[in-house]
Amino acid sequence: MMINRLADRKLIVDGNELHHLMGYPHGQPISPPIQEVIDQQLAQLNGLAQPWGTWLEIPIECIDGEQIRLTGQACLRSQRLSKILRKSSAIRLILATLGPRVSEKVRQYTDDGDMLEALALDSAATTAISSMMEGLQADSYRDASSRSFGSTLRYGPGYTGWKIGDIEVLFDYLPKGQVPVRLNDQHMMIPEKSLLAIVGLVPGGRSESPEVDPCRICDLKNCVLRKQPYGGSRKLD
Repeated sequence: MMINRLADRKLIVDGNELHHLMGYPHGQPISPPIQEVIDQQLAQLNGLAQPWGTWLEIPIECIDGEQIRLTGQACLRSQRLSKILRKSSAIRLILATLGPRVSEKVRQYTDDGDMLEALALDSAATTAISSMMEGLQADSYRDASSRSFGSTLRYGPGYTGWKIGDIEVLFDYLPKGQVPVRLNDQHMMIPEKSLLAIVGLVPGGRSESPEVDPCRICDLKNCVLRKQPYGGSRKLD
């Protein structure tokens, strides 16, 4: 079984981000009854979540135009990703999930008509899995640095310039039966509160700060998950 690198990780839910996902503008006061529901769902989340995360290194054979050929002859296709990875000798696939029980509870709330509870729990879980991925990325950066590798920024299938279908290519490298996440026919991960991304490993290179958010090079408009403004002219070095 692959190592669960999140086994002892505590959930972190940023209150401002949670409120934003629930539709509250920054700084808007939350009424006591609403905050009570939020607090109840935060407690629920701690009991329901089953954090699991890992990473896997995959050597890069060559990069030619928009094609990134990996060991085993699988190929990723993205002009933007090629630029991000151009100095990398390998990619590190990073996967994190909160497990199935959170989404099951959200569906139960929805079926029962408890929409506020469903929204609060879903928003809290989205914030928590994002924080888990950021923590796993930071751990990956430190591990790579200890081996004299730099790391690129984090990027994933479905981001600007990279088609979601390549997630199948990445999942094929994960040992069968050793990860608690699968893909459905629409390339969506199950359990729903799961995230997958890659970073490039650069021999002797410097690492992008974990705070350099991929939102900076994603041009998706009106994204509720956006943390940083789009900076389309940013050089990918």
